[in-house]
Amino acid sequence: KAKIVELVSFFGNDNRNIRDIYEHNDLAKRVLTPGLLKFYIDIEFTGASHQFYAKYEYRHYATNIFKIIWKIDAYKQAYIQAPNELIERFTNMVMNDTTYCMDEGLDKLGKIIEYKTKEASGGHLSNEERKDLERFEGIAKSVFLQVREGLSLMAEISGWSPKSFFFGDFRKRLASMLNYFLVQCMSSKYMGLQQVTM
Repeated sequence: KAKIVELVSFFGNDNRNIRDIYEHNDLAKRVLTPGLLKFYIDIEFTGASHQFYAKYEYRHYATNIFKIIWKIDAYKQAYIQAPNELIERFTNMVMNDTTYCMDEGLDKLGKIIEYKTKEASGGHLSNEERKDLERFEGIAKSVFLQVREGLSLMAEISGWSPKSFFFGDFRKRLASMLNYFLVQCMSSKYMGLQQVTM
């Protein structure tokens, strides 16, 4: 399933045949949204040794497909009509991923600032520190992309299916998460990034 989602994501934007299927195939309109929601949830447990990081990659591909199909009303309706349990689990996964990736990105950003500040003040980075810096920059780029996609998904869904955030304490969690993000991003710890070259 994961490789199919990856392929569809890769070819979906530019392939007129795939877009025609999205727009005109009744079966796709009926099963693609719930199937993709279930995939997004189930990929949490891939069974692969690298599953923790693999899930973000495959959720990125699923998000690309959501962006395409949710331009078509039939797919929005399929989401709205999906079982509440499926929507609740999907929304929970998006919020959890976004929060985790933000924390991971901020952690790596702090380390990047530390190394960049050392360089900017004339210090020399050892080979090991340079490798760490490159690794931290790669991780930060990847997880902040996931944060952006998670926030984008939540913004998109809230516009036409606000019920997604009415389960349990989701509204409170969402408000707390967004407030936390703002506080962290405005923290003096990360404002130092403006003084160093990225």
